[in-house]
Amino acid sequence: MPGDLDKDVKQNNGPENNGPENQNQPAQANAVPIELMPSAKRNLVIVTAKDLKNIGFSAKEVEEISKKSEKEKEALFVEKAEKNRGMMMNAPRLPLWLKGTGNVNVINQTFQVYGDQFSTAEKAFLLRHRSITEKIEAAQNQRNQELEEGKVPENYQTKVEVADNGETAFLPDVHLNEFQTSPNGCWSVSMMLQLQAKGVQYSQEEIRDFRPSHKNGAEARGRLAANSGVEDKKKKSEAAKTDQAYHSNQGNNFMEMGDAVISMAPDSMIHEVEYARYDAQIRQMGISRTQYVDNVTADLRKTILHAVKEDHAPVSFLNGGHYLTITGIDKDNMVTLKESQAGNGRTPDQDIKVPLRTLVSRLINTGIQASWLGDINLAKDGKTIYGIPSKYTEMNPDGTIVEQPGDLSSIATGETVLQNAVGKRIYRTGADEDRPETLQNGVIKTEKVYLPKELNVASLTEKAKHRSNEAEQHLKEVSQSFYNVDTEHRPEKEGYGARFGNAVREQEAKEENLQKEAAERMFANIQNAKNAVAAEPAKPANSREKTFDDYISNMLTKAKAETNKWNQKQYLARAILADQCREAGQKLPAGGFNATQAQACSQQLKLHKLTEEQVGAAIQDGVSLKAARESIMNEMYRVPAERCENFIRDMKELSKVMKSKKDRSPEYQKFFDAVEKAGRIDPKSDNVLEETSKANQEIMKGISTYINGKEKVRFRSGGQERFNNAMDALSLVYMYTPTLTERIQGMMDGINKKRDVKKISSKDFVEVTKFGLERAQRDFAKRNEKQVNVTTQKTTAAKM
Repeated sequence: MPGDLDKDVKQNNGPENNGPENQNQPAQANAVPIELMPSAKRNLVIVTAKDLKNIGFSAKEVEEISKKSEKEKEALFVEKAEKNRGMMMNAPRLPLWLKGTGNVNVINQTFQVYGDQFSTAEKAFLLRHRSITEKIEAAQNQRNQELEEGKVPENYQTKVEVADNGETAFLPDVHLNEFQTSPNGCWSVSMMLQLQAKGVQYSQEEIRDFRPSHKNGAEARGRLAANSGVEDKKKKSEAAKTDQAYHSNQGNNFMEMGDAVISMAPDSMIHEVEYARYDAQIRQMGISRTQYVDNVTADLRKTILHAVKEDHAPVSFLNGGHYLTITGIDKDNMVTLKESQAGNGRTPDQDIKVPLRTLVSRLINTGIQASWLGDINLAKDGKTIYGIPSKYTEMNPDGTIVEQPGDLSSIATGETVLQNAVGKRIYRTGADEDRPETLQNGVIKTEKVYLPKELNVASLTEKAKHRSNEAEQHLKEVSQSFYNVDTEHRPEKEGYGARFGNAVREQEAKEENLQKEAAERMFANIQNAKNAVAAEPAKPANSREKTFDDYISNMLTKAKAETNKWNQKQYLARAILADQCREAGQKLPAGGFNATQAQACSQQLKLHKLTEEQVGAAIQDGVSLKAARESIMNEMYRVPAERCENFIRDMKELSKVMKSKKDRSPEYQKFFDAVEKAGRIDPKSDNVLEETSKANQEIMKGISTYINGKEKVRFRSGGQERFNNAMDALSLVYMYTPTLTERIQGMMDGINKKRDVKKISSKDFVEVTKFGLERAQRDFAKRNEKQVNVTTQKTTAAKM
């Protein structure tokens, strides 16, 4: 025989065989692979009296149930299994491909061959999957029958009332009758409420029990690459992860588990919006954390209103690793939500009110995700699908989907997980589909849709035929206003590559020009340095200078002789380190600088970006090296031209609200003066780029010197406030100077290491994006208010 199930289990499930349900199990005989099983059936009792007892029925109940039909017995068995899920979590011996299918025929055939050898847990596992598949198929068959009888498919948007009052929208008839029945089952509860809003009733357990109905065992095996003889470790690893994702006790992502809801709700698709976390990229666009929170809050409000009012759907909101279900929002931005976890004495259906901005602010550093279930509305033209964030996607006559072109399609496909077997993803990042990674309404967000690979043409066409012209126009307007998709002027698919390619080439050309300009500035600086040295009489070198000169000369000689470009830059890095060491008045380390130090210097100064010509110019001699180092530093600290004015403005405003330098340490005074000096730069000066670079260098040097030894939490309020001001200045440098991002983040890591804190939630954790001008201004206002209160109290006391 070609194979047996037991062998497959041992091969693919490994340690899972040690579960208590599988001890002392009989060895399985050789068996025909599932896809080759004979159709003849044995007289096999799947659920035995022993199974009923194991699942938790009393002896008396077992006696009564045993009198029922096999179908009724299995139904009661499955129902009981839902209340006793702990013993069925793993179904250890079942191979991954079998655990990953909900196909009724495959499950039935499996029982015919192996049924009397399965444990109670394994029987419950498979019967639960079969039960939900049969329920879904029955609903689909009924819908198809109605279509054949000429009935127009129901529009699920009419199933739930929307209490809509201008800027307030609420779904009053979405109810949660019990808390989640699985430790990490919040996603399934939220899906249950989404389906409920569509007028479709499925339990959270049925949602977690869903498996794609693969056509046959071979398809299931091929998809999960389990026991088909493929020894690809990556595929087997993915299969194991998929099994874990379907595992009812695992935390899951809404769209990744989307096959369940789009199978249970006919003609539906999942919408999802992901807002990028607040990070260096956004900060360097000149958008503060507060502004970004406001922008995301405003955009998310529109999203919630759209989901509730247009799609008649609640919003599944990912709160860290836990899903909340938003059922409405009012004019004051208070969201109403359902919480699936018990706690604080609340009831399952209790409405909880939370300010939307509070949710956003709490999650903005990790990113925000909102999902909801919408209707698939086919236009009267028979191909346009309303509500999809793509001007390229449409339906073919056979119900298949026209994919997005080029890289857009590959992004969506690349992020599709194995458990997404039923549908297809559509992605758009930014306001323009042809130009990803662009701001939209002051935020960076990704809009996604997950819809079936094959649409029900008859159903969608029938609905479109009976739709009024007014309703059609409304769908068209909403698609254009919310998704910015003009379905009447769809571009040719072939045009995408050219437009996207042009955008990429424009950016590459811009970067190339900047690199050329930087190289030219370096060459000019080196030549000016050589001219200056030639014009001055030579100075006698002391022993310290000679030590540095000899070391630098040795490194440059090795660099010139080196043919490997990477090694050449390592020697250049050692020479630069020596030049920096000499300038700082430090001693040259015994034996010079090691490979680790050289690599750190090379990485910090981004020497890998230097052209061959730049490296050649820098390693000519000591004078060239020093001039090249100055050029590299100037480029590294340079504020981009379009950000100079805001950089100068914010430094000026920061100097006004910082703690006074009067009677403070020389280190603080020097740092304070550097910030104040940066605020006095003329933004219209011809040398503004060079001046901002020098200002940044002075500020960074001042901060490093001032905070040295002060990284631990300060105990005196004045010291803490000045330390915070140093972080505020560092935050502005970080915000306006992209080339310093890595270095500043390294400084943050160093501070947190000295504070011995690793968690961002710790009160001692220092994060650069939490500082800045706004924080300093708030601190300044509090100090002023406190001073006014003290003065008032003294005046009142004097009058008494």
